[in-house]
Formats: sequence, C-alpha cells, structure tokens
Amino acid sequence: MDKIQQQMLLNMELRGFSKNTISNYSRGVRQFLNYFYRFLLEIRIDNINQYQYHLRNTIGYSWSSFNIHVCAIRFLYNVTLRQKTIQLLRQQTLSKVRSANMRKMAEWT
Repeated sequence: MDKIQQQMLLNMELRGFSKNTISNYSRGVRQFLNYFYRFLLEIRIDNINQYQYHLRNTIGYSWSSFNIHVCAIRFLYNVTLRQKTIQLLRQQTLSKVRSANMRKMAEWT
C-alpha cells in the first residue's frame, strides 16, 4: 500500500490540493482500508456501499465528513488506481433513482 499511498499523495499535490484536503483524504482512505482488512483491488462496489452505510448509520458521520470519505475513495480509485469503480457505483444509483421516478410518473398519469 505504501507505493499506492505515495502515488495518491503525489497526485493530490500535483492537482494543488490543500494540506487539509490531503490530510483528510489520506485519513479517509486509511480508515476505508482498515475497515475491510483485505487487498485494495479485492474490494467490490457492494463493499463500498457497506462502508458508506457504516459511516452514516453505525458511526453517524455528518454529511460533510461522509462526503470527504466518499471523495477520498473516489479519488483513490479513479485517479490513483485509474479504475472507474466509483463511477459505476454512481451510475447504478442514478439508474435506480431514474427507474423509481419513472414509476412515480407512470402512477400520476
């Protein structure tokens, strides 16, 4: 993980992230990885959902703290690892919302 952490730090510095953001993202990713006790690339989308649920409902993080963690994980996967895991998660969520909205619209007509 050290090599990945170094790459993530470099990516954040190159993008001009503030020291606070770098610190918050680093802490968020560390907590994310400690939660699972497994290799980073073995973590699937449903595991990420489970972690998000844990942050909001078990720990009771505020929206801003929750959002920092989600952004840190998204940055880790999308930028540092160059995987589109979080975008897939977002697309699945959006399609569920669209489906629910379409059902509601159908009920109104």
